[in-house]
Amino acid sequence: MKNMSSIISSHKTILEPNVDETGCSCKNKLECPVENKCLTKKVIYKAEVKNNKNEDTKIYIGLSENSFKERYRNHTKSFRHDKYKNETVLSKYIWDLKENDECQ
Repeated sequence: MKNMSSIISSHKTILEPNVDETGCSCKNKLECPVENKCLTKKVIYKAEVKNNKNEDTKIYIGLSENSFKERYRNHTKSFRHDKYKNETVLSKYIWDLKENDECQ
């Protein structure tokens, strides 16, 4: 059985972005969600979602194999279109808040 160190070592490439694939393609660089590094692949990201009724905040941790920008777009698509509401745990939670009138 592998020890924890060897398991983590085998996933090291997930945690290290490929430097050649970083940068930004946003039209407005000031609106880039990750400080002009949205094209970085294999990133771990965190989203905080606040429930407007009871001020409760939930934290979602995600891992993106593709670029952060592509992952971000897929998340926002799943928040807007109900046919994608079951794509991720995050989108399920957002739709639950929407259906219970707990978010804007």
